[in-house]
Amino acid sequence: FTSDIVKVPNELMTDSVFNLATVLGQMLGTRLGRIQNTKYTTGNGVGTAKGIVTCAGAGVTAASQTAISFDELLDLEHSLDPSRRAMPGVGYMFHDNTLKALRKLKDGEGRYLWQSGANSGAPDTLNTYPYTINQSMASSIISGATTVLYGEMPAYKVRQVGQIVLRRLDERFADTNQTGFLAIMRGDGNLLDAGDTPVKKLVQA
Repeated sequence: FTSDIVKVPNELMTDSVFNLATVLGQMLGTRLGRIQNTKYTTGNGVGTAKGIVTCAGAGVTAASQTAISFDELLDLEHSLDPSRRAMPGVGYMFHDNTLKALRKLKDGEGRYLWQSGANSGAPDTLNTYPYTINQSMASSIISGATTVLYGEMPAYKVRQVGQIVLRRLDERFADTNQTGFLAIMRGDGNLLDAGDTPVKKLVQA
């Protein structure tokens, strides 16, 4: 993974009232983290990581192109093998916009599926399961989008090789009186699947 080169005028480096090189290093690290999250979520595995959305097995196809029902979440949960549902770390994953829509869902008794854990000191849950917000998942509930993942999330493994390498390119852009900064990180990801598909997905019609 690469942050791509960021060129900084040397005048800015000299005139800055703080250590700009250090701040740039932190910002490039953040950029790398976001790039990796995108690849570990939706990467196709060809020359890059195989993302969890790509790895997830078919669970449920929603009846609507633009909505998700309570029954479809139940169907998604029960599309997972019961032995997997009992494993630690089982839960949901979706974009924050999807959470907003899901927070409005009610069960057959009119009770909200989303439950705040603020009063109990526990994490918020959806239909009693914890969830993870992942901004690299589909941001809109539209036709064909994979909007919800459910399953044993720890079964997705990320391998990081070494530390982030930060390169300062003093000479490469000297003709324009600029300094280049580049961050590089090695890593890969894939789902450990024994054949029972530990993560399932909900896809809009």
